[in-house]
Amino acid sequence: MPCRDEFRVHLRKEKWLNNLSIISKQILLSLNSSARLGGM
Repeated sequence: MPCRDEFRVHLRKEKWLNNLSIISKQILLSLNSSARLGGM
């Protein structure tokens, strides 16, 4: 069923976007903390 496959792809995309936002948040946090410590 094509609609089922589309749904699965959509779920995968959502999960990927979620992971990406989490990773970018962690990067921003680490950059902020290092800048605060004067490491930059």
